[in-house]
Amino acid sequence: MDLHEFRNSRRRKTDNLLKEDHRDLKRFFALDSAAYRDSKATGGLDEKTKELLGLVASTVLRCNDCIAYHCDQCVKVGWTKTELLDALNVALVVGGSITIPHIRTVWEVVEQLYEEQELQSRAREGHPGLRAAAEEVKGEGAAIEEHDSEAKIMLGLPPEAKSRKTRQAKAKADAPAVEAPAKPKEPAAKPEAPKRPEPAASAPPAAKPDAAGRKPETPAVKADAKSSRKSQGV
Repeated sequence: MDLHEFRNSRRRKTDNLLKEDHRDLKRFFALDSAAYRDSKATGGLDEKTKELLGLVASTVLRCNDCIAYHCDQCVKVGWTKTELLDALNVALVVGGSITIPHIRTVWEVVEQLYEEQELQSRAREGHPGLRAAAEEVKGEGAAIEEHDSEAKIMLGLPPEAKSRKTRQAKAKADAPAVEAPAKPKEPAAKPEAPKRPEPAASAPPAAKPDAAGRKPETPAVKADAKSSRKSQGV
């Protein structure tokens, strides 16, 4: 049985059947899918165990399409070749020798599945030969670059033209450094308002004249009058 042909055929036939939109058929297909879901969270079996049970039951019932489908699922969920072979031995004991032709079909599909899995793993990791070729090309590139450097020296070219790495390093060193943005200047302090001059002491108010119309003498005038009388001997 060709695995890729089986997958394409199964998908095409299933789609062709379900397009008729028959309610009970769709319900049975939904029931079949639900039976193999992981029920470990509710105390039931996990998906991996259910797929192995489906493979053993399909072998005992001698349904090649069911065998191929459950083989595909068993490899996908992580069963190894040794584990699958042990499960098929249980199917042989339960179903008898009539199941042997179907076990042959099972094992043919299992071999194809593991070959496919190995190819996918190699594609993800990269082929060893390709990695070796890449390393060889890388080494040749370094040798060519060194030869190019020596040729430039012989031609008398300036030292900075020796190699691409040197030019790149120099360009990086000569690149202007990116300055950090300047901090905004703080606003200048406001000038203090000029102080108002204190008012000068006001002169004493002028003396008012008496009833006879004479102005009273100021203390300084009185002092001068006394000193003049003393000088006159009064």
